[in-house]
This record gives sequence, C-alpha cells and structure tokens, in this order.
Amino acid sequence: VFKRWKPCPATAENGCFGLQETAGPGSGASDVILCDGAYEELCMVLSYCAGADLFLWLEKSLPLLGVEREWACRPVLREVLQAVCEIHERGIAHGDLSLENILLAHEEELDPDLVQIRIIDFGASSGRFTEGVRGKASYQAPE
Repeated sequence: VFKRWKPCPATAENGCFGLQETAGPGSGASDVILCDGAYEELCMVLSYCAGADLFLWLEKSLPLLGVEREWACRPVLREVLQAVCEIHERGIAHGDLSLENILLAHEEELDPDLVQIRIIDFGASSGRFTEGVRGKASYQAPE
C-alpha cells in the first residue's frame, strides 16, 4: 500500500519518528518500511493486507454466539494483545485501537488459529503521556 500526502514539516517529522520507533532497526516489525526522513512530501510504503478488518471478520466468519464464539476468538485476541504489548514496550500508545483498526493479513482466513493481524492507523498514537479524550466514542470507557 502506498500513501502520499503533503504534511507540514513538523507533522512529517513526527510521523517519521513514530514509524522509526514502531518499525525501526532492531524492532522486529516487518510491516512498515523504515522512514528515512521527511521532506516536502512524505511517502509511506506499507505491507498489503488482503483480509477485512476484525469487525467484519467477526461478523462474517464467526456467527457463533456465547461461549463458543469467545473460545473461537481466543487465538485472535492473543495475537492482538501480543501486538499491543510490542508497541507499548516501545513507549507508544495507539490512542484509537478498535476492531476497525485491526486488519487481517490474509483474505478469507476462517480458522482463528491461523489468523494474522496487523494494527493500523497510528494517527492518534503518542509517545508521551497525554490527557483528554481520544479515539472513537463507542470504544471509550463510560467514565
């Protein structure tokens, strides 16, 4: 996937810093090409995810209800938690983690044990403590 836009210089530098922190040398993350620097136009090259987002996958692939659905989702949830732990270890908080911001790497993967996920949309991410409301209202705690 190729994304191109003309950000202000500060935004471009911040975006590159976030990518380097998330997928820089030694990070073990192979889903983002290292950002070398920011110029007038910033281009990001990302790996292609053929599958749907996690919301659609749950809706289409797991029509089960109750305990059966929970058991079927465990391998996927384990992978999501591992990915979140990896970005938190790098000092980055996603800021907008939702089912729609988790993609499946492969199309039509029905076996939960084989699902590979990719977390996307780090636009609300932060490498420092921030206050205030962030993310989608439907995913926020009521308090």
